[in-house]
Amino acid sequence: MIKKVTQPLINKAVRFATKMNQNEETKSSFLSSKKSLVKKDFLDLAKHNDHMLLCDYHHYKMGGLLACYKHPHQDYIDCAGPFYKDASIGKALIEEVLHMTSMKQHLIFFFDHRHQGLITLIESLGGYIQGNESQLILERHHDKNLTVDPSIQAYDDSLAEWIKVTHAKLFPEGYIPIDDIVFHRDSTRKVTIIYDKKIPVGYLILKSYPDFLQRMTIEMIGVIEGYRHQGYGRALLSHAIRECFLDPRVTSIDLIVENVNTHALNLYTHLGFHVSRKNVNMVIPKKI
Repeated sequence: MIKKVTQPLINKAVRFATKMNQNEETKSSFLSSKKSLVKKDFLDLAKHNDHMLLCDYHHYKMGGLLACYKHPHQDYIDCAGPFYKDASIGKALIEEVLHMTSMKQHLIFFFDHRHQGLITLIESLGGYIQGNESQLILERHHDKNLTVDPSIQAYDDSLAEWIKVTHAKLFPEGYIPIDDIVFHRDSTRKVTIIYDKKIPVGYLILKSYPDFLQRMTIEMIGVIEGYRHQGYGRALLSHAIRECFLDPRVTSIDLIVENVNTHALNLYTHLGFHVSRKNVNMVIPKKI
């Protein structure tokens, strides 16, 4: 039986999801590996109608789970899972989400590329692969080949229109609502800008986690066409790496890059990042 996870089932849901997500070949990158953070996320999901936390539960046992995070201001839902013991349960969980949303949202899945069973399941429901991506990690004291550029500055409100226009052009399908940054609604993201002769030509978005201070994420880096392959991206990354590791609590920085972007992959590894996981990004598109 597919049902919403309510307060009495939270602890069982947390135990089930964290245990299932320990399998490296079926791991979802939308779910934390830390049990305390999973519990916090699940408690938040259970409280909000926009999000969904569903499970297969009967005879006092959990047979499957799917956690869905609705993006604010956008038609995207990130799906952690489904985690299941039988493929029919995984399919039933996704079908329930499609029914609940009336297929008015894009469902996004991001998991290990070796999970062929889930790839087949999502394809059977009209989904397809958007791309293959790698998750890279840079650990403290492993950075190298960093550069210094004095033309990098923190974002300020005078650049609001520039960053909105540039972000929309560089990342038209980007999942980060730039207005949350422009209007200071999101204190977990920090933006730095790089200039060429007082003209802004690129930016980087850095994500912090108040409940997990050891980690930082480089979410996006963009350089305007015409200024690419001139060292601006490397300069932004070098600056971000230094800024992150100024905080003694930060032990690692991570990012995600499409595997076809070999130039970016080479740059990241040149600065000390290493590939920790290869993932597949899939979507079940909304009904137009």
